[in-house]
Amino acid sequence: MKHAISILFLLTLAAYASAQPDPREMQSELLIFEAPAVEIFTTDNGIKVVFLENHELPVVRLTMYFPGGGYYDQTLQVGLSEITASLLRSGGAGNKSAEQVDEALDFLGASISSGDEADRLTISMRTLKKDFAEVFAIMADILTAPLFDSAKLEIEKSNRIDRIRRQFDSPTGATRHLFYKTVYDGHGYGNYPTITSVNAINQSLVKSQYKGKYKPNNCYLAISGDLSLDEIKQALSERLGKWSGPDVTDQTQKPLPPAKPGIYYAKKDISQTSFRLGHRVSLFHNDDRHAARIMNYALGVGFTSRLTTKIRSEAGLAYSVGSYFVRRQMGGVFFSFCQSRADATGQALDMILEIITNVHENGITEKEFKDSKEAILNSFVFEYETPHQIAEQVASDLLYGFAENQTELDLEALKAVTWKDCNRTAAEYLHPDSFVIVVVGDTARFDKPLSSFGKVNTLSLEIEE
Repeated sequence: MKHAISILFLLTLAAYASAQPDPREMQSELLIFEAPAVEIFTTDNGIKVVFLENHELPVVRLTMYFPGGGYYDQTLQVGLSEITASLLRSGGAGNKSAEQVDEALDFLGASISSGDEADRLTISMRTLKKDFAEVFAIMADILTAPLFDSAKLEIEKSNRIDRIRRQFDSPTGATRHLFYKTVYDGHGYGNYPTITSVNAINQSLVKSQYKGKYKPNNCYLAISGDLSLDEIKQALSERLGKWSGPDVTDQTQKPLPPAKPGIYYAKKDISQTSFRLGHRVSLFHNDDRHAARIMNYALGVGFTSRLTTKIRSEAGLAYSVGSYFVRRQMGGVFFSFCQSRADATGQALDMILEIITNVHENGITEKEFKDSKEAILNSFVFEYETPHQIAEQVASDLLYGFAENQTELDLEALKAVTWKDCNRTAAEYLHPDSFVIVVVGDTARFDKPLSSFGKVNTLSLEIEE
């Protein structure tokens, strides 16, 4: 009887399964993205403000963006932007020492942070509505009257030097570092702090950096939360109305030197291999960025992409693999990455080059196009889940010279992309013959010599003093 029941169960299960649609053939309904309207205005002293009122929670969030960042650091002062940005928050402000600022924010359960990215500076704040006036006063002091405490400066420098000494500990971190340094050789995006450049930073340089970058006419401010427009305008007038400074005039684009394609190898005694390969490509304000995004989704994003399916799932040659277009204001890159067993290095690299070359020459399939386009369009809903994400995106778009409604324009542009557009961008923006290929690992364990891919240039993992 047990066998009869088991057979009946299996037959029932099989019948149920056969009646269900194949998940690979299922079509999802396109999610609708509608961004709420934001208020945009400019203060008398030049701050560009994006405000999104929202009363769901008694919380206020704020983010400031400034053009700047590590891209603009002088060669002998690389690290100055990052240290200045960190010290802005950690070095005390107004009539409060660094410790007093920390204590006040801890008591209120609020947060203020500051930092730098490749080509922009940021300051962020989060607080409950009831504490907004007090926390914003601290924020205004940090922005307009930083103390840049000398003891805190030495701590910031020491922390940065510690990170420099450990920057090659991770194989993937080492590969990323060497790739950008090589593909952006002689360019601001390829500069990394050294122990010497960090040690050269002093209070005078920090103050000069602050005065040259953190100015109201240089500020793009995103605010969201449980406040009215009148309350925001009053707070800005009271706390930042007298903030002033000269116009920023040094945000000039540096010319890109020619790239140097080839094989670059750094020896690391590990049983795995990490490599990254790609080239520079300019898609920041380029309308082709939408088609390139869809094309690359099919090529190397997610578990169903061609790189992941063929190299990781089917061939079992990689722990992780994929590809990206990195859009940067002064020149972006396309790159593919892979972590493989050392004895599968050659096979994995061969397959990546073969797959990218095939997409460059023949494009993606119509099914890959449809699936990728649908996935990206549906992702819009989840990229802007909170009011502050929306406000931040609008402020960021304004900072980089895009339209106030760029998110909606991007969505419409993505909807208009065709299969032909994607395959044209594959032909125009993927150039395997121009790849910088950076490999970190132990050649003694490789399944084939790197020289079979071309002339090998040796890179060092020694920490540059």
